[in-house]
Amino acid sequence: MLLRFTNIGEDICRAMEYALTLSSGIEVTEIGDSILASILPETTREVELTVKCGAISDVFEFKTIEINTVDIDGKTWRDSILVKINKEPVVFNIRSSKAVNGVVIVPNGKPYYFKTAYLSSNLYAATVRVPKYQDDYLVVFSGGASADTEAIYSFAVDKIPAVNLDSLGLAALTKYRPNDTEALAAEILSSEEVYAYLPMNEANYYRVKLIH
Repeated sequence: MLLRFTNIGEDICRAMEYALTLSSGIEVTEIGDSILASILPETTREVELTVKCGAISDVFEFKTIEINTVDIDGKTWRDSILVKINKEPVVFNIRSSKAVNGVVIVPNGKPYYFKTAYLSSNLYAATVRVPKYQDDYLVVFSGGASADTEAIYSFAVDKIPAVNLDSLGLAALTKYRPNDTEALAAEILSSEEVYAYLPMNEANYYRVKLIH
């Protein structure tokens, strides 16, 4: 991020130096010197910063950075900025032989719906980006109302799953059954790739535990 210092007055701000006061949990790396040199009226100097933050509990949080500036003549200025910190994303990549619908429900209960879209011959795809949490995610695939909607699908976390779905045998595609209710959700690790068959009038449930 860039921190901009603009002289909106009529006098020269001579040999300015700044210092940052940070909210708890964040670290800032400054690229360059904390001494800005003089800033002429109606001109701006920029400082490049890298901001890092530890674990946060919500999808995002705002952190405050206070900026204290002093010049060679002892004049001081105080200001502050709010920095929006987003949770590190988790990416669910889905592939299917036909269009399928589903949802990824994050631990706080928020649903992220998806539908795979045509990618190439006999291959449909969707990508779902969700916030990173410590607790498990619930992933649900919903089957259509006719046999024509039945599909083979695969999904993986933070990587692309297998796309040659037609080569998978029935044993590989039924590994997680029965998992047609939330109570029977198949428990998997985020390091696994899931391959399955989605029959008509059925839903498939998975409880995904992240491997950190």
